[in-house]
Amino acid sequence: MSGVIRQLVNIKGHYIAVAITEDHAGNIYLGVHGEGVIKVNPDTKEAQWLHDTNKNARHRWISSLFCDSKDRIWIGMYGGLAIYDIATNRHTSLGELNPQLVKGVHNSIREDANGKIWDATSNGLFIINPDDNSYRRLTPNDGLSDIYVSTIVFDNENNAWVGTHGGLNRVDTDFNVTPFYGQNDMSDNDYFSATISPDGNRLLFSGEKGITLLEPAKLKKPMFENDIFISGIYLNGNKVNNATLTSSGEKVLPEGKSDPERIRLSFRDNSLVLRMSTKDFRDTDNLMFQWRVPGIIDDWISTSPGSSVIALPHFQTGDYRLEIRAAENGLYSNIRTVAISVSSPWYLSFVARFVYLLLLCSIIVLAWREIKHKNTERDNEEKIKFFINISHEIRSPLTLILSPLERIMKKQHDPETTKNLNAIHRNANRILGLINQLLDIRKIDKGKMKIKHSETEFISFTSELVDIFKPQAEEKGLNLQFEVADPTLDSLTVWIDRNNFDKVLVNLISNAIKYTPAGGEITVSVGHGSDTGMGDYAEVKVTDTGIGLDEKNISRLFDRFYQGKFNRSDIPLGFGIGLDLCRLLVELHNGTITAANRTDRKGSCFTVRIPVRSMENEESDDNIESVESERNIMPPTAPLLQPESKRTSKNSSLKILIVDDDAEIRSFLNDILSGFGKVTEAINGEEAMRSIMESMPDLIISDVVMPCMDGLTLLKTLKSNVDTNHIPVILLSSKNDVTDRMAGWDKGADGYIGKPFIVEELQAMVDNLIDNRLRLKGKFSGTQQQEGRIETPDLKGNDKMLIDKIVSEIDNHLDDPNLNVEKLCQEVGLSRAHLNRKMKELFGLTPSEFIRNVRLRKACELLRQPDVDISQIAYSVGFSSQPHFSTAFKRFTGISPTEYRQKNSKETV
Repeated sequence: MSGVIRQLVNIKGHYIAVAITEDHAGNIYLGVHGEGVIKVNPDTKEAQWLHDTNKNARHRWISSLFCDSKDRIWIGMYGGLAIYDIATNRHTSLGELNPQLVKGVHNSIREDANGKIWDATSNGLFIINPDDNSYRRLTPNDGLSDIYVSTIVFDNENNAWVGTHGGLNRVDTDFNVTPFYGQNDMSDNDYFSATISPDGNRLLFSGEKGITLLEPAKLKKPMFENDIFISGIYLNGNKVNNATLTSSGEKVLPEGKSDPERIRLSFRDNSLVLRMSTKDFRDTDNLMFQWRVPGIIDDWISTSPGSSVIALPHFQTGDYRLEIRAAENGLYSNIRTVAISVSSPWYLSFVARFVYLLLLCSIIVLAWREIKHKNTERDNEEKIKFFINISHEIRSPLTLILSPLERIMKKQHDPETTKNLNAIHRNANRILGLINQLLDIRKIDKGKMKIKHSETEFISFTSELVDIFKPQAEEKGLNLQFEVADPTLDSLTVWIDRNNFDKVLVNLISNAIKYTPAGGEITVSVGHGSDTGMGDYAEVKVTDTGIGLDEKNISRLFDRFYQGKFNRSDIPLGFGIGLDLCRLLVELHNGTITAANRTDRKGSCFTVRIPVRSMENEESDDNIESVESERNIMPPTAPLLQPESKRTSKNSSLKILIVDDDAEIRSFLNDILSGFGKVTEAINGEEAMRSIMESMPDLIISDVVMPCMDGLTLLKTLKSNVDTNHIPVILLSSKNDVTDRMAGWDKGADGYIGKPFIVEELQAMVDNLIDNRLRLKGKFSGTQQQEGRIETPDLKGNDKMLIDKIVSEIDNHLDDPNLNVEKLCQEVGLSRAHLNRKMKELFGLTPSEFIRNVRLRKACELLRQPDVDISQIAYSVGFSSQPHFSTAFKRFTGISPTEYRQKNSKETV
């Protein structure tokens, strides 16, 4: 040491060197606040700023520097920690490895005897392993007196002495923390820096009040002579004594001691505070109490130095063991154990748990039953859907049976042939009746079955139905009788829906005939009575001498798809829907239906009761049953001899197109309609569109359910096209529900007839539609014939001017894909609602449909030019993509653009 001061480096500006360290080669490293780290060779006075080679930027805000045993410079910063390897000239930022390491200010960095780096930060004390940059963090939860750590120094025993803003702490080699606060003649609590004497026996700390000299070997180590005890217990802010009760009425201190071994709490008591004491006169400034609850909180939790109050958390129901000890300068007292018992609330008691178990079992059983019920409903629904789909398929062949059969029955035949034809007709209608039963069940399930009551004389109504079944009973050798239970009863008036209630009696009588062997008797009796629930009621009983009912399953007799088990193999089994339909229809009439075995002899008895009361406020329907409902009951026994209302002269100029995927239906329709004109056929909507574009028909008859393109899609396509929306379309389908018919009417159908149909009805509808079209054609032709004879001024009406303006604007912006209804409204000066209404009146189309049709009609003209690409045509008529154009074109014409071009090329040639 020469004692001479000399300048190592001259840094221009006003800077403060806040950190300094030296490497093993003697180079000095200065941390310049706000600028970074500068390396100075004291011999050559050569200075060099250290740069981060990864980010090409200086470490600017330096707080500490340290050179470890492996010649690495540790750079502590405000919000950063980095390592500069002198040998490799490489920087490593620890923030990229773990963000926790770079939080806060890094005040002091030191190395222990094991080569680990100790980093004192404002966010705790970090002990870093430089080999893999793993670390351990110590905070006040680990015993430090404060989280802000300022300085670190090691004594001869390799214990770390850590200065904080809240006192001095010793950390041994096992990382046990012993705080020193206000004892051992230490008057300072806030320490800034530290160093060790050359002999290693004394430590010097700088603080707010000066320099503190500490000799670790001479520190007093106080001993705990007595066990700790509880000097006070506070529950919910109130001090506990021997008489204090919990909120559930039990004593908190069951032993009656102020220093108890056991504390009893209620589940509602959630704030327990214990005040502890060591029973001596030691200075408590450096004394802490630690506690834990094994199994819940396994780590020791310390109070702040000088505090003897332990605030416990809220305990759940159960038994706990609280362990408490006192700690001072690394010494610990004996552990004090306190048992804490928390009582259960009433809803967690044994009785409550048993009730919960019962409820859970009940819920499981109910859920299982509900799931089973849902599964049954789902299965029934799937069966109904299946049968309905099948019924739609059956209606087409039924059409080819009933319609030709009725045409044959109108001719004269011998008695034997007439009898056979009647049998065929009756059984075909029986199949149709089964189909209609399925559809009726579907309507009732969906809430679409509307009951229309009408005043009915019940005795004659039932007698007429019985008379219809007498021929069938006689054929089987059964005695079918009708009787009135009360001989004095001349008439019985009820309000029923005749079109639906007759299905109940028909099912019951049909079942009686089916399950009664030859030689048996069936009696249908009508009576009346009264009870408290229904009031006055009408009653009809169907009693037979048949095979009887299974007593075990009578309650399931009216379940859907239930089929009784019979030993007789000659009895045909049904589908299990007839009695379910009976039950539903009777319930719609607010009545009841029951079944039982006869007591006097073998056989069964079905009883139906419906209330007898005025329905004047309800909608009535006095019309006679429709033809379809007649078919559901029973066909007439003799054919109707009426002449066919078929055109005798053929109009060769009329063209009729039949669209159906069933070849036999097409053939049958071709036969019955050939008298109206030329008939052509198509198997689906796509083929029909091609046929329509080639030769415009005068009438189209189409099925609804077809592959590729169904009837509704075909109808919508025709009615949205200006060239085809005038063609009348009749939908002929097996889907004959109200919703199905409404779907056809909404899309512009001119007629809708369900399968099986009456030939005369179809022929009359075709005749009327063709006549109306001819009348319209004649009207417009007559008007056109006068053109040229009447001189009219060259004036344009408002509608003509509007049409010209709309067409002009569309033509001017035809290639603009952004042309839409809003833009068209702006150009013609009308609101969207007004323009929509006017175009509906003038063209029958919406503005967007009209714009699309104009584009596609222009595309048809351009496709006749073989040298123009289809994609070029699509963009020229305002379509932004060719796939979108092809889809819209096919919907408009029924064929693709390529097919349209090929077709026109053939015609041109």
